[in-house]
Amino acid sequence: NADLSVEQETIAFVNTQTKEADFQVKCTAVTLRSTAAVHIGFDGEPANTSSFLLPADIVVEIRPIEFTKLSALGNAGNGTLYILARR
Repeated sequence: NADLSVEQETIAFVNTQTKEADFQVKCTAVTLRSTAAVHIGFDGEPANTSSFLLPADIVVEIRPIEFTKLSALGNAGNGTLYILARR
């Protein structure tokens, strides 16, 4: 919901296809946690095997950052990426 100052999303990801969350408006901070190792991409650069690698069960906060879309590609399998985006 573009009217919220904080938005929570989840992406069920696999290692064969990039999945995406679209926040529709610019976000300035994000907290991430994943159940499995996952590559993360922001905006125009979809996640690929050379993108930022988030290990499993590690909480990462990134700020400042500006993005509207976040994509995920599993490193070696599938899992769930939990996203807390702040505008």
